[in-house]
Amino acid sequence: MENGRICCVQFSQSDGRTPLIPPSHNIQAGIYWKDAEGNNERSLVALRSEYRRWYADSKKRRKYLEGALIRELPGTGYYTIDPRDGDVVLDMEIMREKFGGLLVGRRNFYCCTIGETEILDGALRFATSMAKSGAVRDDDGSEGRMLAAGVRYPSHAMGTKDYEFVSCVLGKRETELSEEKVLRRELLSGPLGKRLSLCLNEKMPEVMASIRVAEQKRKVARPDYMKDCPAATCIVSRNLVNAMHTDLDHSMSVVFWVGDEQDSCYFVLPNVSLGVYQGVVVRVRPGTLIGWDGRTVLHCTACSGYQGDCYGIFFASVNGGFGKRNN
Repeated sequence: MENGRICCVQFSQSDGRTPLIPPSHNIQAGIYWKDAEGNNERSLVALRSEYRRWYADSKKRRKYLEGALIRELPGTGYYTIDPRDGDVVLDMEIMREKFGGLLVGRRNFYCCTIGETEILDGALRFATSMAKSGAVRDDDGSEGRMLAAGVRYPSHAMGTKDYEFVSCVLGKRETELSEEKVLRRELLSGPLGKRLSLCLNEKMPEVMASIRVAEQKRKVARPDYMKDCPAATCIVSRNLVNAMHTDLDHSMSVVFWVGDEQDSCYFVLPNVSLGVYQGVVVRVRPGTLIGWDGRTVLHCTACSGYQGDCYGIFFASVNGGFGKRNN
């Protein structure tokens, strides 16, 4: 993917210019770019100032800002990546706070497309089956559905000491498997899991290596039906809109998007500057595959309104449990 490599920089949260793409509103604070009638547009300078204040108040407690969602992108000025135009790698210089100063590092952000009908159909069948239940975090203003499958990691908060399988969606005992759970297992162990892993190995080997190393360190024993998947844990989202955040996972992440074609749904990197462009957005299309380090790269999913359903199939070596609702 070297031909599509683009150099850029992610500013730190303490930089006065961030977020380059600010939230369009904050549900809890009741702050919007515009009022309900679309009048009284707030200045982006004021919004950035308020955002940094929210971040300073919450960063010690959470890695995301409650309710700070992007419903509308701020006109022009940001860089747009359309996966249909070809593979892209963002070579990021990362500026972040560390011990009272700035630490500079580098991270890669990958974007490509998988267009085979068999893979898209299988992924959609798996996602629609998974997303019938589950919920997003109910305390940060996120919207949509999320449901986890595969291996649950130890979580002291949940009182677990060993790796466990999330039984409600894939089944723990063979005698308890419903037809739907059998279908989910077959889809993961079939072409879908193999094709995603193949694509990662070919185009994003850094992402695959990060997941493998994290699982080896934690001595994760994968179930047979997930041995060919990118990771031992999978999370499916449906029509997700979430607050900009960084992750607490043990590895880099990958997400594969399927569903209906969307005109106004984006994966947003709100602090990334690319030349004259302030912020980067990736158009979410069926077949879009994104790999990135969510632990250091601020990100979110933004949408002003879904046309039909949009599913994200996420793989990573995740942190902790997913919530007791999945037992």
